[in-house]
Amino acid sequence: MTNAVIMRDDSTQNGQRIRIWDGPWVPNFSSYRVVYPRTLSPQVSMVSHLIDYDNNCWNVDLLIRIFLPFEAENICGLPLSNRFPDDKLIWAETSNGVFSIRSAYKVVMELDKDANNASVSDGANMRMFWRKLWKMQVPQKIRHFAWRAACDILPTKANLRLRHVLMDNVCEECGATAETFIHLLWECQRARETWASFKNFRILVPTHFRSFMDFLWFVLMEADWSSEDSAMAVSLVWTLRTHRNEVRHGGMRKNGKQVFLRCQHNMEEY
Repeated sequence: MTNAVIMRDDSTQNGQRIRIWDGPWVPNFSSYRVVYPRTLSPQVSMVSHLIDYDNNCWNVDLLIRIFLPFEAENICGLPLSNRFPDDKLIWAETSNGVFSIRSAYKVVMELDKDANNASVSDGANMRMFWRKLWKMQVPQKIRHFAWRAACDILPTKANLRLRHVLMDNVCEECGATAETFIHLLWECQRARETWASFKNFRILVPTHFRSFMDFLWFVLMEADWSSEDSAMAVSLVWTLRTHRNEVRHGGMRKNGKQVFLRCQHNMEEY
């Protein structure tokens, strides 16, 4: 189980005792550690080296230069204390940062449940997963899109309803179920018409994906595909989403084959 440096009173400490590359301080999904391999000199090794003390803010230019986009975004979202007190390593599973048997039991039960469901929560595997994603041979905008989709932060109708933006979350394409991201880009019959042209479609069909994260995990970590095939699968998701948005704003609807050929053309140009 992993402790994390999450500062009290919604503030971040001075960072002088937290190692950038080894310390559990970044609020990501599992390990609280950065994913990107270290690239800087030993002079930039502590979290304090990332802080602009004169202006009481993060050194944004440095963060963008050395971290993956989603890591830089998370770090920039950490508020800084005006007092810059000493760092504290606290328990991440309680709101007050204090370890309790009850919270530890909850973590153990969740880990056991995840293990039984072939979960992707293992920290080392998760770091490998993100590395593979950010190294995919696709345009940067597609990598960033895939990250947002995996985090389930794209504005699907299901997500917008949860935020009380919409009253209706039903898929406009099939009218059969809620428009989650995995439904929109994989389960919906309209999407399947496009996927049918993908050469590995028959491999995907028997697999049940609970979320787009599951889908992406299968493509990058489990499927024995070439890097070109994995890139094509992720690019196809992006093309499907782009086409859906175009139709929603008055664009011409294309059939599944046309959408696939558009994706293929874009990948050939890239």
